[in-house]
Amino acid sequence: MAQQRLCFGSRRRGAKIRKPLTCVSSRMSFSKPFRSSRRPSRVAAVRFALVAALHVASTPFAAYAHGGLHEQIQQLTERIAKDPRDVQLYLRRGELHRLHEDWLAALADFEHGRALDPQRAEIDLHVGRTLVEAGHPASGLAALDRYLHDHPADGRALTVRAHALRALKRHLEAAQAFAAAADALEQADPQLYLDSANEYLAAGDARRDAALAVLDRGIRRVGPVVSLELPAIELELAAGRYDNALERIDRLAAQTSRKEHWLARRGEVLESCGRLDEARLAFESAQRAIDSLPAARRRVAATQKLEQRIAAALERLRTRTVEPDADGKK
Repeated sequence: MAQQRLCFGSRRRGAKIRKPLTCVSSRMSFSKPFRSSRRPSRVAAVRFALVAALHVASTPFAAYAHGGLHEQIQQLTERIAKDPRDVQLYLRRGELHRLHEDWLAALADFEHGRALDPQRAEIDLHVGRTLVEAGHPASGLAALDRYLHDHPADGRALTVRAHALRALKRHLEAAQAFAAAADALEQADPQLYLDSANEYLAAGDARRDAALAVLDRGIRRVGPVVSLELPAIELELAAGRYDNALERIDRLAAQTSRKEHWLARRGEVLESCGRLDEARLAFESAQRAIDSLPAARRRVAATQKLEQRIAAALERLRTRTVEPDADGKK
């Protein structure tokens, strides 16, 4: 540490580790037609689906996040004055300083703890995370690698390491690190599989299949959850695997009693690949599903927008050429 010149300044969290994110469905509102004159590229759509699948959730090391940080820091300071050789007290106060974004105070506490107990490996984990959050991912990565040398299966450390690699734009390594972290955690976290898929996409279009594979890896572990299936659907479509995308849509529809969104999505996919008769049937089924809802639910803004989309899709299909049958007749 003494040999490194780290400038923390007074700015807020720089290239911090953002709080882990989980998925929400943005596609289910069908706010834009699947076929539009200014539709983004498939790759852009995939990335949008992955990003839109996220919202803020909990952080690791959140045990001290409750209550007033100042009060907790003061209490620990008083305890340290009475027992200045208790390493754990310094580590706890260092974590509070980290949560308060007082990076130098946090690192000072961690290094004080190291001076008291040089063999305490977890100190490198605390130091590594603090450095990454403070905007020094390369230095943080070095500390994390020291910790992981003897604790290679620590899911917390692997997660922080993946964030450091992402901050360094080492996308392929970050993708692999997020997947390793997800597999190492006892409780599966779909967010980490999403992060891994995002990093594979950031590494280039050639990594799309790897992104899909890691999403399926997460699905095998946690089940066919919307948060992972939505971006998987977009990746299937980007690769032109329409039947695979439809299978995923059907699997999601089977999990809910409200099927109108998925029926409409099915119609969009079928229309996009030219299966117009099937698309029409899907949109009509979606409309019937809406018709069966209680009046109060039909008045919900999202439902009304979906109904307008379905009506527009059906009108659009009426103006398009009917698909030829097997004999080539229309």
